[in-house]
Formats: sequence, structure tokens, C-alpha cells
Amino acid sequence: MVRNVVVEITHLLRKQGAGIGRKRLLSGLSRLRDAHDVLVRGAEAGRWPHLVLPDAEQVASAHAIAAALHARAPRLAVVGQPGAVAALRAITEALGVRAPHWVTSPDAATVPGLDGPDVAWLVLEGPAWVDHVAEWAVSSGRVVAVAGAGAHEAPPEGWWISDPVAGDGRFGGLGLAGIVCAAWAGVDVGALLAGARDMAAACTRPALFENPAYTLALSTIFVERDLGISVVAHLATSGRMEAFCSWIVRMWGAVLADTVTVEGVVRHTGSAGVAGVVGDEELLQVLLVGPRDKLVAIWDVSDGVQGRGAEECVAQVNAFQDLVNRENLANLRVRLPGLDARTLGAAVLLAQHAAVSASLFLDLDPLGLSAVTAWYAALERARADVDAAPRTA
Repeated sequence: MVRNVVVEITHLLRKQGAGIGRKRLLSGLSRLRDAHDVLVRGAEAGRWPHLVLPDAEQVASAHAIAAALHARAPRLAVVGQPGAVAALRAITEALGVRAPHWVTSPDAATVPGLDGPDVAWLVLEGPAWVDHVAEWAVSSGRVVAVAGAGAHEAPPEGWWISDPVAGDGRFGGLGLAGIVCAAWAGVDVGALLAGARDMAAACTRPALFENPAYTLALSTIFVERDLGISVVAHLATSGRMEAFCSWIVRMWGAVLADTVTVEGVVRHTGSAGVAGVVGDEELLQVLLVGPRDKLVAIWDVSDGVQGRGAEECVAQVNAFQDLVNRENLANLRVRLPGLDARTLGAAVLLAQHAAVSASLFLDLDPLGLSAVTAWYAALERARADVDAAPRTA
């Protein structure tokens, strides 16, 4: 596995408690070859956005934009829909670097202190309110970088970032706009992308247990199909990974969503989940509140803990694992060797590729955006209806 990133499914295969048998898991191999062929052809055709990582020239451009943003305005506001912001936030918070101001709603854009000239704006392509924020920032003479698909004219005091996944909560974290944000925050983006490329190479292996993405995808799919488990709780063994787990819940829900028609609008109704941290109240929520027929995916960085408190951290994680097992919750563990940029890049790519792989096992289109577009249109219509409604005293 890449840099000792291991998807461990021992606790899914055990005979006692809530687990799945090895034969049942291996029955998914009948679909593996077809899904693998689709993934390989898609990679060769540049179809999968998470595998189209910024090249050296683009990284240099991202560094230049990030440096100019920081030099001209010491603070940064990142504007976009909640999922798009979550993809960027997962990286900065996991690495413990300085964080921008995250703006995920029109109200958040008007928070006192954000309207001054000491704030630069990175705007991710999204719904109409995002465009309005960008227009305000440009008309106010602020330093602005706008990211989206295609080629457009740069704003007067800033840049246009051509990024097809800008604003995409599934694949945007490692896109060019995400790299600009990470570089501004002080992330070693070279190491981040090197880890992602390492993992992308590992995800080309056709064998189930040699490919971490296939192991994670098939385990999740067959637990859901054969045990009736539809809720996947992603838990972190470090508080710094909480935003990462929250992003995975969103991303998997979007990629693996079923669709239903509500008033003519196709919307996402995918997997829901809980992101928690060992020792916090979220642990009780996972174990005691809501459906108990859930798969717990543990993103474990305890092996990479160094110095004072390392033994206590490992003991706490082991105790947590024992508790999950005792409660008969089906679970798997993704072991990360630490929380450096290279490992995190690999973890992001693993989560994305596993979700795409799982969607192919389920015969879903992981790139389908018609539901998202329709949902945004419905939101805009609803907002317009509210604005047009007569006011009463």
C-alpha cells in the first residue's frame, strides 16, 4: 500500500457479531473486472476528475496566485457551496495550517470584518449567491480570484483560475483552486500531490486486496447489500481529521446517491453519516443514537503519533476499537501513517477513487451532474418566490 496506508477489513470478516463472510465479500469479484476496465478506460480518456491532478506548471501558477493573494491582503475568504468548501477545509484543518474564512451562505459573506480591504476573496463556481458575492468583491475593488470551468476574463484586481472541478465538493479538493487555497494556507502542495499520485498508481491494480480503493469500495457496498446497512459513519482518531471525515460523508453521499423525484426535481438522497472524534460526545451519538445497523469506517492516524502522549493515544484508539467490536457494529479501519501532506494527499485520493469505484459496482454514474443542476435551479426558484412574496407587518 502507499506509504503504509492500509484498508484493514479484519473486523468485517470475523465470524462473531455483525460481520460479512469472506466468501460473501469475494462474490463481488464477478463485477470487479468490468468495473476495473471502465476505470482504466476512463483514466486513459481523462474522464475521472480526481485523477486529473495539476501539473508542475499549474502548481507554479497556483503558488504565484497564493503568494500574491497573501501579499496584497493578509486574510483570505473562500466562497462556495458547503460541499465545495468542505473539500478544501478537509485539507487545511487536517494539516493544522492557518485557515481562511469559510463562506458557505450569503449571510456568512456579510459577517463583520470581512468587508475590509485586508481580505482577499477566492470564489468557487456555484449557485447565484456565489456570483453575487464575486460581483460585490470586484465592484468594491477587492483582490479577487474566481475559479470555474473554461476560460474567462480575470477580474480587474485578481485572477481567473481555469479549474473544471472548482466548486465540486466531490473532486475539488485537489483541483487547481484547492491547490491555491492549500498553498495560501502553507501546505506543502508538492507533497500533497505526490501522495495523491502514489495512491492513484496503487488504485490501478486489478486485484481486490492489492487495491485499497477496491477493498474499501467493495466492503462498503456488500455490507450495505447483504447486511442491510445503509448508514456509514466515518470516525477519526484525531480531532484534526474531523473535517476530513465530514467531507467524506458529503462526497460519498453525492457520488453514491439514489435519486427520487420531488416536484419534478431529481435530488440527492445518498448515504448519511456521522463524523466523530474518539473521546468526544459524537462517539455516544454513533453508538447509541439513531440506527444501529451502520458501518463504522475508522480513519486511524494513531500509528503516526510521536512523542509525549503517543502511548495514551494508541491505547485510547484500541479501546475505541474494542468498544465498537463489543457493540457488534460492522467496522473497518483505514490506517494512515501520520498526518503529513503526502499521506493526506493519498487519503483524499483513496476516498475519491473508492467512491467512484463503488458507484460503478452499483451501476451509477459518478459524474452525473443533472441532479445537482436541477436542485440548484429549484433553490433559486424558491429564493425568488420568497423575495417576490408580499410582506406583512
